[in-house]
Amino acid sequence: MRLRIDREQMADATVIRISGHLVSSALPDLEAECGAATGRLILDLSELRLADPESLAFLRGLAAAGVGLEGASHFIAMLLSPVAEPLNGENGTYAASDHTNTRRTKG
Repeated sequence: MRLRIDREQMADATVIRISGHLVSSALPDLEAECGAATGRLILDLSELRLADPESLAFLRGLAAAGVGLEGASHFIAMLLSPVAEPLNGENGTYAASDHTNTRRTKG
């Protein structure tokens, strides 16, 4: 599925809707859209289906800077969660931590 980025200018905010699969090669385009925003910036993630690890890190950074991330599916929200930890850095597979001392290992 291709990526689509739409921007809607409101009176006091800019809403950027991300649809499809977000991959690192598209981050410069998303960063440019965010940079052109005026007022409060909100990313609508309701149509985001998948994101690679670099894109997830970018979205986490935006959230830490005060950008609103709204409408994420449970799956995307889990991937964006600060308790998500990599299972295998090579393929970008993540799992939510259950806050115990058990860790999944590559086997």
